Amino acid sequence: KYLRVSTIKQGVVRQDMQLDKIGVKFDKEYVDKMIGKSKERSMLNKIIFELREGDTVYCESISRLARSLKDLIDIIA
Repeated sequence: KYLRVSTIKQGVVRQDMQLDKIGVKFDKEYVDKMIGKSKERSMLNKIIFELREGDTVYCESISRLARSLKDLIDIIA
């Protein structure tokens, strides 16, 4: 699962709680603590590098993953 908060002071508890509701056991957790506009999100880059065919990435909301449709398309590509 991928979690992102905008500042170091913010926590991921709310996002964790939302993802817990779907009842999936997550093998790995990746957390970025930085603004979403930054293209240099180290944990997101790590997920992209480690993903293999058949893997699924869970994120509490699209806004935690991408800041726009174009950004989302770029990440998926």
